[in-house]
Amino acid sequence: MENQQLVVKSNHLIEASYKLTLNEQRLVLIGISKLRPRAPMGKQKVQKITVAEYADMFNLDPKNAYTDLKKASDKLLHRLIKTHDEKGYDKFHWVERIRYEKKSGFVEVHFTDSIAPYLTLLHGNFTKYELSALSEVKSTYAIRLFEMFKRWEQKGERFIMLDDFRKWFEIEDKYKKYSDLKKRVIEPAIKELEDKANLIITWDEIKNGRKVTGFDFMFEENTQLNLF
Repeated sequence: MENQQLVVKSNHLIEASYKLTLNEQRLVLIGISKLRPRAPMGKQKVQKITVAEYADMFNLDPKNAYTDLKKASDKLLHRLIKTHDEKGYDKFHWVERIRYEKKSGFVEVHFTDSIAPYLTLLHGNFTKYELSALSEVKSTYAIRLFEMFKRWEQKGERFIMLDDFRKWFEIEDKYKKYSDLKKRVIEPAIKELEDKANLIITWDEIKNGRKVTGFDFMFEENTQLNLF
């Protein structure tokens, strides 16, 4: 489980509400892939990500990778995560400090103590996957859906209410028309995961009368691609 390219997250973090840009998501995922998930956070909280490894993982021109890492570094410090329970929610940051060095070509991220229980000392109730599975995926919505599908891959199905879906992506005030949400978020994300993440996905709309109130996603690995 301690493969450098393996992303391991608590299932509570998989189901949390947050919003990251693609560059921020990629930076966070590389940082997480460097952690030893069964060990304490301790000195692991500071992780160094180089432009070279960022470019290599996501098949980028190194010049573009410099720009992408700088963009991610500029705002990641302010991004929040919201985890929910039956009594309410908690809010906390991904990182407490970021150092960007242009000439040396690296970023250092300092994970917060608050996120440590969701990334380290994990002995159950977690999801893991190879980071390379997302190397070609360019939609942050698709990345979140991919993680949800990995979370439930043994069952191969996930039902989610529309309101929870919006809350999960933090788009309660965006795409208020369901037709816009379907066209701009759901359908493009599913197509990208089928094209670039080796998944077969089908889904049904759950309705109350004519109104869509939720979704039933069914998914599996496209084993046919593994034959070539």
